[in-house]
Amino acid sequence: MENLKIRKAVESDKNRIIEISSKIWEGDDYVPYVVDEWIKSIDSEFVIAEAEGQIAGFARYTRYSKDFGWLEGIRTDPEFRNLGIGKTLTDYLINIAKKEGVKKLALSTYIDNEASIHIVESKGFIKFTSFVYCEKEIEQNDLLPYIDFSCIEKIQIEEALEFIEKSQFLAISKGFIPAGWKIYPFELVKEKFSEKIKHIFGIRKKGKISSLICFSKVPYKPPGKSPEFDNYTLVLFLDGQPDEMNKLLAYVLASGKEHYFISSMIPRFQGKEAKALQIFESCEFKSWNNFNEDSFLYVKEL
Repeated sequence: MENLKIRKAVESDKNRIIEISSKIWEGDDYVPYVVDEWIKSIDSEFVIAEAEGQIAGFARYTRYSKDFGWLEGIRTDPEFRNLGIGKTLTDYLINIAKKEGVKKLALSTYIDNEASIHIVESKGFIKFTSFVYCEKEIEQNDLLPYIDFSCIEKIQIEEALEFIEKSQFLAISKGFIPAGWKIYPFELVKEKFSEKIKHIFGIRKKGKISSLICFSKVPYKPPGKSPEFDNYTLVLFLDGQPDEMNKLLAYVLASGKEHYFISSMIPRFQGKEAKALQIFESCEFKSWNNFNEDSFLYVKEL
């Protein structure tokens, strides 16, 4: 599109960014809950595209390490679709990543986001692995009145990372750890983000970890959920023995407030699925796609 201007987003753009987000996924877009952080961040490129004198789209790029970068929040106002704005934003951020020497650029997208999938595939991104998005609303009175959690203990991060590295979960995810819609290489988690995994619990047999769960509390509300969900739990990892995984997940479910929300991304790719998927299904989590893979990780070699 001619006369398309791309520039860094600033505070005065916020209302228009939120307006565009309100038109995405029937108003369930997560961007309004992170836009302040994105605008203020000095460690990322949050850019907008101006067409015909107004903001028509936006996108964000973050360099997480010397070799790995992440794209997210690629949005176009529906009134400006089919004008190549999403492609132009993607090209712009790819070029920034190349100039910075990034070797791999990645993003995640949902199966229904056909426009985004078309754009990234046309730009040389390859579907690297996939996940099943699971979610559940929790009421404390829905839980069993008593479960014996005495076998569960806190696990130190170093020991947890050793267990994760050898897990079936990591093998099917092809070496990536999902944290909501951001999906990180495991090596990057070990090097830079391990301190962000605040809650790690496991069960031992004969002194060794036999099952493990990792989860975090997320400060902004999940898309499509009302503001009362101020306690949003994100399960990052679950693997081990089926009966023990059931108990670990029940422990997390029982540890929240009276009314809260929990979600996870479980690896399922090319006919193989993490054992944890059956645990989430048996615990009556909901899946947007009948527990088939619906969330894709795309990677581009630069």
